[in-house]
Parts: sequence; C-alpha cells; structure tokens
Amino acid sequence: MNSYERQRWLEERRKGVGASESAAVCGCSPYATALEVWARKSGQLTEKEATEPMRWGLRLEEVIAEAYVEQTGTSLSLAPEIIQHSKYPFMLASLDRITPTHVVELKTVGAWSQKEWGEPGTDQVPKAYNLQVQQQMACAELGMADIAALFGGNNFEIYTVPRNDRLIQFIAQREAEFWDMVLSGRPPAPDWAHRTTLDTIKALYPITEPVEADLENGELVTKADHYDILGEEIRDKEAERKRVQAELLLAMGPATLAYLTDGSTLTRTPIHAEVKAHVRDYVRFDHKQPKKGE
Repeated sequence: MNSYERQRWLEERRKGVGASESAAVCGCSPYATALEVWARKSGQLTEKEATEPMRWGLRLEEVIAEAYVEQTGTSLSLAPEIIQHSKYPFMLASLDRITPTHVVELKTVGAWSQKEWGEPGTDQVPKAYNLQVQQQMACAELGMADIAALFGGNNFEIYTVPRNDRLIQFIAQREAEFWDMVLSGRPPAPDWAHRTTLDTIKALYPITEPVEADLENGELVTKADHYDILGEEIRDKEAERKRVQAELLLAMGPATLAYLTDGSTLTRTPIHAEVKAHVRDYVRFDHKQPKKGE
C-alpha cells in the first residue's frame, strides 16, 4: 500500500470504526483507548504514521499468505479494501485475505508476545485480536476466522476463531454509543489507568503559546498535592534502589555474573551507546529470577 492508497484508506476509515479499532473502543486494547480513537475520528488528532513493525507486517503479508495456502491447501482471495456491516453502517472492516468460508487475518508477532497466545489450532488468541476478527466476520457475513501468525520471524502457526454473535452484539452496542459521541462531539471518559492516556491528552492540548487558566475545581488542589507527593516517593524509591544496587555491585566485586542462593542471577553488561550524538559507556544491571522447575 503506497502513501496515496494509505491516505485514501484512512479517509474511508474515518467514516466508522474499523475492526482493528474495536478493542480500543471496547476498552480492551493495550495500545489505544476510546478517547484516542474518538480524537482521530473527530479530526482533533491526525492518524498515526505507519511504524516500522507495521511496515514490516505489510511487507510480510504475502509470505504469510503463501505459508497459509501451503499448510491448509486453501486458496485465498483479496477482499475489498473496506467493507461495511449491512445493519450497522458505522462498523467497518478491512480483510487481509478471504476464503468462501473464512476471514483470514495475517499477523507478524514478536517472539516475546507468543506467551499471550494459546495452543495453535485453537481460538486462544489475545482479546484484541478476537474482537478484531469478530467484527470482520460480522461485516463479511462469515462464520469462521483464521489468524495466521508468524512469531519471531520463524515460527508459523494458525489459530481458528468461530463467530460469536453475542460478542458481536456487544461490540455493535459499544461502537454505536461511541459513534454517537463522535457525531455529537462528546468525548468518551478517559481511561486513567491506561498507559497511553497521558500521551493522548498531551497530544490533544499541545503547547503553542503561553495561555493562563483559572481552575475553579477545589479537588484539583488535592490532586496537585498528590502529584507532588508521588514525585517525592518516586525520587526516594529511586535513591533507595541505587543504594541497594551499589551494595549488590560491591558484593559482586569484579564478577559480571553472580549466582544467588535462590537460583537467581545478577549480571553486569557493559554497554557502549550513542545518545543524542554523545557516546556513553555504562553498565546494565539485571536480576533474573530462576525459571520454574529449575
């Protein structure tokens, strides 16, 4: 997909909620929140640029598709760029590939993330991917989805997810409420516990020029005090952590690897890195717990 095609695809996606956005809208995505999706749909934030993992995922799609055909003996077809649910026009889906009976989603997954998946051949996939293929099946009016996943660049597995109409109805209800917020300009409540919420709010309110505001909410005084206290606690904990690290390093002496009585290890690794055009030498210090069964 070239830059023009991607731009056109993004413009079409702004007309509804894409399947890959369903997890965020439903509060189940580790990568985004409903607030961020709302801000992009309402034009307050621009769409994210394709990341390097996303670009490699696109490059490897054909390779994964070929592996799927080789393993299953089933031929694949390309689907329209974006398809719309017949009953809920705000529900959209882009399909990587399709068969007469299956949606086929092609994924590149880091080796470290494979622990989040179950046994190959089952429907034990991360919740966000389950929601994605459920919406895809709903839009494509199909009853099964295969997720063809390439883990770590060298481990290919296929997971099969059956259609779940109760879950699809839940997704449709949440997306209907969300889309009403997009149309009315009402933002969803922030998910304060989500790791991306702070970045989303910063992006919504960038500093362009000095502006003053009088905040009349008295509770904000308590929150500001709490913020200061947390900062002091973090600094105190970091100082304590450095003290303990110094004690451990003194005990290790010149050793770069040390074994503790519980089977865990302490390691020191010299690192030579360039940071902001300055070359720095430092030591990475790690404590690794023993693996189960050791």
